[in-house]
Amino acid sequence: MVHVVTVVVGLRERKKLEVRDRLCEEARKLFAAQDSAAVSVDVIAEAAGVSRATFFNYFPSKGALLDELASHMTVRLCRYLEEERKRGQPLEPTLVHWFARAVATIRRSESLSRVLFGRAFAGVEENDRRMTDMLAVHRAYEGLVKDAQARSEVSPTADAAFHAEMLAGAMTMLLNNWITDPSYPLEARAEQTARFLTAAMIADRAPRAKPKPKPAPRKKESHARIRSR
Repeated sequence: MVHVVTVVVGLRERKKLEVRDRLCEEARKLFAAQDSAAVSVDVIAEAAGVSRATFFNYFPSKGALLDELASHMTVRLCRYLEEERKRGQPLEPTLVHWFARAVATIRRSESLSRVLFGRAFAGVEENDRRMTDMLAVHRAYEGLVKDAQARSEVSPTADAAFHAEMLAGAMTMLLNNWITDPSYPLEARAEQTARFLTAAMIADRAPRAKPKPKPAPRKKESHARIRSR
């Protein structure tokens, strides 16, 4: 009897996951194909073959579903970054290839990417998953820096966490510029940024010891004091 109950519960949870995944997939297609304002909850529910009420069983709002899609994209980009690390290439080609791959991924669903990153930069997410996702991305960047340190490309005394912040920040700025200006040369700037960051990271060295301060010059004795001797 326990076995039967377990199977029933398992099937029920699987069904819920299938419906959730279907809602996300249909929403992704709709947002990629048309303006986000035209994609309502009713439109998404109809495309997924469920009722409006069923939609709200899974997501409290359209914004919450968008946050789910944003998390999916961040996780996918993080996985790609880990794959770049596993290639074991030198730092510069790794960063150039990673930035190019990230941009190509974003370009494949350009309309959706603008909506998702626009929400992220505006700080209108409706859950705290982004913080968890971005911590994973930061760890991947930090691992990439440490890989370069292990290959002696970057000084072992360099602050890997700081470099990871610079890498993440550079990608964020590229995307923010692209969202603000549709004509922004994203691909060209991504490659320039990757090469610039490589040069900066390689040039970073441990802080040099501060030179010892020079002794202050001796004050000249006054004529009156000299005459008194």
